[in-house]
Amino acid sequence: MAFKKDSAQEDGQVNAGTRQREPALSSPSAREETIEVAAILAALWRGKWLILLSLILCLAAALLYLRFATPEYRARMVVGPVSPSLAGPMPPAFTLPALLGRDSGGDKDLARFLSMIDAVSSARRLARNHGLLPMVFAEDWDEEKQRFQPPSGPLARLRDLLGLPGWTPPDAHDLAAYLGRKVTVEKLPESGLRALTFSHPQRDFAIRLLTLLHQEIDAQLREEAIARSEERILYLRERLDSVTRNDQRQSLIALLSELEKARMMLHAGGFHAAEITDPATAPSRPSTPKPALVLLIGTLAGLVLGAAAALGLGLGLDRLRA
Repeated sequence: MAFKKDSAQEDGQVNAGTRQREPALSSPSAREETIEVAAILAALWRGKWLILLSLILCLAAALLYLRFATPEYRARMVVGPVSPSLAGPMPPAFTLPALLGRDSGGDKDLARFLSMIDAVSSARRLARNHGLLPMVFAEDWDEEKQRFQPPSGPLARLRDLLGLPGWTPPDAHDLAAYLGRKVTVEKLPESGLRALTFSHPQRDFAIRLLTLLHQEIDAQLREEAIARSEERILYLRERLDSVTRNDQRQSLIALLSELEKARMMLHAGGFHAAEITDPATAPSRPSTPKPALVLLIGTLAGLVLGAAAALGLGLGLDRLRA
């Protein structure tokens, strides 16, 4: 009898322990979470046609964007520093940068080249030598009259009513601002090279602009270096006429000889401030817009907006009924 009583007590303790653990598995919070998830799924199912409608509308918007968006081609050019050198061995004081009054060549020349991409002087050379303004600002260019025409329409009339400054034809300042917005410079990892990129609806023009931009900036920096060398040569010749000591005359003659060599190298051509390591090229396919990405964004937007609308409508109706 004692044995049976002990067994009964143990069974009671086990059942009590089981009963104590059962509420943890079916707590009110767990039941509420289950009900909430079920309500959300039910609301989504009831709003499936709303989600489908949102998906169709967003995909239609994406297709319309692809239909009317202007494709652009992305041209790319890689440039790097030019190491200046003269024929034959020279002491450090007679290197080309020192002779031309520069602190150093290479990276500093490249940095100056890059800083002039959106300079007005560079834009002025491009406009004067290559007539790029009609190509860049084609929306204001009248091909028949061969001149820029002021824009017309509601925006122009609104500007007049508000007393805003009147329209002026695009000039070098506008071209410089355009280049500053459109031409990007990217430093390539683990090298001193820079990648210049430019996008335009016309592939050939994108390639041409990068090529001409490098050509004109490099030529401008070369012309400035030639002018500096001419000034120093003139100064040394004047000094040579007034120096009587033989040792000083020999030093001036040696320096003058090296400056004349440097001037000859500048006139010889080649890259001066930035060397092209990879000429401007552009893929045959537009870089923007990307159809796959646009359709993916349209699909995700349609699903998210549709689900949000279905949840808001379904859960709102459930609360009203409650």
